[in-house]
This record gives sequence, C-alpha cells and structure tokens, in this order.
Amino acid sequence: MTEVGPCSRDGGAAAGEPLRCEVASGVLTVAATAPWSVTFEPSTSGVLTRIGFSGPASVPGALGFLSDGFQSWSMSGAVALRDALPVEVTDEAFAQRGDPEVLRSGEAFSWWWSVVGGDGPALVAGVTSASNWKSWVMVDGKDATALTLTLASGAGESVSFGNGAAVAGEPWFIGAESEDAPLLEVYGAMLPSRRTPPLVGEAGWNSWYDLWDDVDADAVLQNAALARAAFAAAGLPATTPLRIVVDDCWQEGWGRWSANTKFAGGLGALVKTLHDDGFEAGVWLAPLLVDEDDAVVAAHPEWFLPGLSYGHALHGPMRVLDVTHPDAAAHLAGAIDALVLAGLDFLKIDFLFAGTWEAERHQPMTGMAAYRKALAVIRDAAGPTVTLLAVGAPPVAGFDLIDAWRLGPDIALEPFGPGWAFIAPQLRSLSARWHVCRAVACDADPPILRQLPQNEVDVGAWVAALAGGAFFLSDDLRALPSDRHGWAFSPERLEVGLAGVAAVPESVFPEVVPGRLSNAFEDAIAGTSTARVPAVWRSGFGYRVAFNFGDESATIDGTDLPRRSTLVLP
Repeated sequence: MTEVGPCSRDGGAAAGEPLRCEVASGVLTVAATAPWSVTFEPSTSGVLTRIGFSGPASVPGALGFLSDGFQSWSMSGAVALRDALPVEVTDEAFAQRGDPEVLRSGEAFSWWWSVVGGDGPALVAGVTSASNWKSWVMVDGKDATALTLTLASGAGESVSFGNGAAVAGEPWFIGAESEDAPLLEVYGAMLPSRRTPPLVGEAGWNSWYDLWDDVDADAVLQNAALARAAFAAAGLPATTPLRIVVDDCWQEGWGRWSANTKFAGGLGALVKTLHDDGFEAGVWLAPLLVDEDDAVVAAHPEWFLPGLSYGHALHGPMRVLDVTHPDAAAHLAGAIDALVLAGLDFLKIDFLFAGTWEAERHQPMTGMAAYRKALAVIRDAAGPTVTLLAVGAPPVAGFDLIDAWRLGPDIALEPFGPGWAFIAPQLRSLSARWHVCRAVACDADPPILRQLPQNEVDVGAWVAALAGGAFFLSDDLRALPSDRHGWAFSPERLEVGLAGVAAVPESVFPEVVPGRLSNAFEDAIAGTSTARVPAVWRSGFGYRVAFNFGDESATIDGTDLPRRSTLVLP
C-alpha cells in the first residue's frame, strides 16, 4: 500500500480540475467528473500491481453487499456484512481461478461491481470498462455507518512504468440512492455495448443438456423439427426464427474445430439443411483452448501461454492460446473463418476466462488486455452479422465485441443430471447481474423439462424467461413424453423471455442475507436448495413474479406459495 501525500486541485473544485496527490514515486491524478478514475504519473521506473480508491463509507441500514463472481459461471449474489478478513484469506480468494473460483463463497470481495445496502439507501460502485485490469470491490466492517470501501484495479497484474508514461486504472461509476434498481439501471447504461434497438430475445434449441457427448446430425435435425412444433403450439409467431445450436462433441477435438464423423458431409451440409428448413444454425467451441496432446501444441509451443493449462474435468489438460503471437492469432482467425464459411449464424464461444490469466506473453500485456485482443480477433474473423455468445467469460470486458453473455452457472451437469439445486443459483446470478443485460443479451440457460415435477419446471422456465435474452429448450425432445413438450411455456413467459432485456428484482438483497454463497454441487448432494434469492421480480410488461425456493409453503407479498413454486402475482 502506497501512502498518499498532499492533494490539491490547481484551479479548485469548481473549475473542474482533477485532484492531484503526491506519492513516493510520482503523482496520482483523480478525475474531476464521473466516471471516476485514477491515473499514476511516475517520476521513476518500477512495476504497478494495483490502483484505485479506499476510504470510509456510511450506508445506514446496510445488511450486506452484492458479491459478483469473476466470470459467467461464478457463484454470485448478496452476502452479509462482515469484519475485515485476514489478508491471507483475501489473497487466497484473489488467487482462485478456473473451477475453484466458480465455487467461490463470495464473502471476501466482489469482482467488477457491488451494491451495499439491504434495509435503507444503497451504494453502487462498478467499473465501466475492463480493458487492462481485473477490478474488484471490498466492503469491510459490520457497522453500516462505519465501513471501509475499497475500489481497485489489479489482481495479479504487473504493469511496468517509467519514462513518465502515465498508467491509468479502470474508470468507476459510484452513486448512492434510496433504492438499488435505479442506480443499477444508470450503471448498466454506462457499460460498453454493440446492441441497437429494437432489443429482442432469441428462441431455439441447444443439444447440450440431454444429448451431451452423443450429439449427431440426425438428432439435431429431428429435435429441430420437434422444437418448432413445441414453440408453435405455445404461440410463437411463425415469423420468429428458431436458432438450433450444436454444442460440444460435434468437433474432431478441442482445438480442431471441424466436424467429426457423426456429421456426414461436414458441418456445411448440416447448416444448409437447417437453413433450407427455415432455422438459424450455431455451434459451440472453446476457441482459446487446445487439447494438450494435439499436434499443434507440439508443433508450435510458442503459440501457447508458458507453464499454464486448464484442467478439464472430463477431457484433461488444455493449453491456452497466446493471441499476442501473430501466428497464434492467425490460427484462431482461421478457425473462426472456416466456421463462418460453413454458413453459421451463431457461435457459442466458451471457456474464455482462460484468456485472462496472467502469463509471460509474446507481446507483453495484462491478461485483460490479451482477452480483449482475443475477442477482437474472433469478431473480425466472424464479421459483423454473426452472433457471438460469450460463456465462461468475465462481464464488461469486450461487451462492445460480443452480442450475448451467459450470466450464470450451468443448469445441469452430466454426472448429476437435471436437479432442483441448479435452478436457484441461476436466479441468484441474475439478481446480481440483471443490469448488464441492458448492454448485452443475457442467457440464463434453458428450462429442463425431463424428470423434474411440473412445479419445479415452472420455476426453471420463469428463471430462464426473466433473463430476457434467450428462451431455449435443451431436452432430447424425441425421448421426452409429449405432454411435457409444452411445460416450459406460457404466454407471459414467452413475452418476458423474448423481451430483449432482463426483469428486475425488487431488491438485489433477499429477505435473509447469508454469510456466504452456497453452491449447487453441495445442494445437489443434499437434495435441496439453500441459495438465498430475491423473492419478487418485475418485468417490463407489468408482471410481478414471486418465487418460493423453500421446502415449505410461504407467504410472499400477501400470497401463499407452495414449496418450490412460482406465481405471477395479482
């Protein structure tokens, strides 16, 4: 921690001059107008690892803070105020990456943004860009009127400085209001975006959550026809295109993004058939990861981040492309270009978090800068009209380069199958992230129609709908009893699910604010759901939707709800 010396404004606050503060190795300049940012002007050379603000804050009535995870799948939601944690605890939380970070308990800090509140006014703080740094918010203290708030950029980065060249932190939105929703709306509107009105959601079918590794061309085409019939029966206008997405295991291997033998005639033949039948077509890929045993790793070790790999639970170690190497970037662009030439309208690009990891790159830059470079390579190769859905991806960064973003964890996992425990974390993530769905279309994962009782399907379908950006099916409809094909649908859910923007919780804080974030794996083993979720939500169509995730009946807003159920309030 650098001690800050005397601070002054050359022309005074009224003149709009930035605040300049002396430090041992230079000067810190704080912007005079929002969004707020700190710039370091060095007088010597060295390495900068963190830059931001820290100081006292008073938020009367605050019960907790919103704790956002690093990327799409990371556990996110509200946690209770707590005393300052030992530095070794927070350092361990900063060091988490990949799967351990996904299962974060959340009490250490929040990535990217936070809300402090719960029973009174709310304070909102969040970065409006993530072009060079990983940024975070830490809230220390149990006394709501005597908190310490830290807003910082830097979590493992090392940025060299010297020769007087300034180093800037990410800019911050900071605001306080009587309610959290209006502030979050303002913050969401400040985020980068490539969306243009009119905003709409997308409907379709994805192969992953039932077929898993067994996907093939026949299964895709048969499910496409059944999905069309199910959506038509639910009242979806015939003019609304359905998007059919082939998920993992269509490819020859991770890093070899061409169709395997289950797709006779190649990907182009399947895409042509889907187009001829009036569908749009997409595929899944993990563009920054390559199987460690793939020939390209042995042939071009310089294309990959040194000493780093992602350990996939089923497929083993994966190496991470270093897109700052021009040949690696060209390799990535070529893979995307080949998919576009096959006629695809949509690319679901997954496991993107690995591109943010700090490492010695061919061209020195931070992980976030390299991540943005990777997205730029993909967007340039895909062209302006192909829809890009980013999954396993940090928010804010690259929102101006993608069209849609997965906002929560998986709705089912192959070893577990579908389960009640996976639904609440989706809605909890939406409660922490709905505001970014103004900048990017949000995908909350599809409702699962098999095995679960109808009341639980109803809850999952409303959770998917409230995200507003994508309303898909993902069961193998050939094997699903025909009476279940329509369980996902109601006129209200279709309207909300295709609205293009997310619904809003009446407060991001649940009635009881937990001390930590539970995770779906623990709950799936226990056969329950312990995630604390805001109970009442408002859509743009005037609907107020209530949820009871408990195992006992409950009264919400004067209305009795059975266990594990949802209801559109009168």
